[in-house]
Amino acid sequence: MSHNILPFTYCSRRAREEQVAAINARSAVAAAAHRKLSELHATQALIALLSASPSYGNVEGILRDNLHLTA
Repeated sequence: MSHNILPFTYCSRRAREEQVAAINARSAVAAAAHRKLSELHATQALIALLSASPSYGNVEGILRDNLHLTA
């Protein structure tokens, strides 16, 4: 992945700080997206597991309503 960042030795201090801040911001967004995706996969696995059991009835519908899931 190319970030179009000049080597630090060729940048002013301010430009370097801005580049580092941009990288950190992208990393934070990527980490948050990864956490949300992991939570969604865990929820989907729980829905599948509980829905497979006849004693739980319409667990999928109940969970979807309470968790506001669309997929």
